[in-house]
Amino acid sequence: MKLFVNSVKINFYMRLRNILFFFLTFVISSSIYSQIAPGQWSDHLPYTQGLKVVSAQDNIYCVSQYGLFYYNKKDNSVNKFSKINGLTDIYATNIAYSEKYNTMVVAYSDANIDIVSNNKIVNIAVLKNNSTISNKIINKILIIDNYAYLCCGFGIIMLDIVKFEIKETYYIRNGGINVNDLCTDSTYFYAATSVGIFKGLTND
Repeated sequence: MKLFVNSVKINFYMRLRNILFFFLTFVISSSIYSQIAPGQWSDHLPYTQGLKVVSAQDNIYCVSQYGLFYYNKKDNSVNKFSKINGLTDIYATNIAYSEKYNTMVVAYSDANIDIVSNNKIVNIAVLKNNSTISNKIINKILIIDNYAYLCCGFGIIMLDIVKFEIKETYYIRNGGINVNDLCTDSTYFYAATSVGIFKGLTND
């Protein structure tokens, strides 16, 4: 009986050893093949905190604190999009998409702006580099035709997403006020601000 018990123990430990050997071999080989080639970069940024989601053709984009990632609805793949592979900044806070022009506008916490259009990224750093404006936060992006209206901490910026330039800057009051959101019924713009709701004619 004692001999039988010892034999069972030996078989158990041999099995355990074989399982551990197989596991370690798999882990080591996986880590070797997952290494990137010399001279290439890989990001290790957290993408767990989603801030804004937009649907763009075959992809669903999500802006997180350190960049963008998107889910492809055709092949179910998830892909990262950060400063490592094209974006000009980190700490993205907002995003909007134009289906008509297949163009995305990405805003960052420092008021930097990227326009992603036809696999090309154009940086608009005018607001970021403006030292006369204190509150540059971009709260919301509304795209109408070829214009992106940026709701900022001081007013509204009208950005041409085709010509890649700032067209107009609107101050609702002298000195500016924080604009949280913007919508339109084609006749009027309605701006939700820190001191109430304002409206203005779209053609004025």
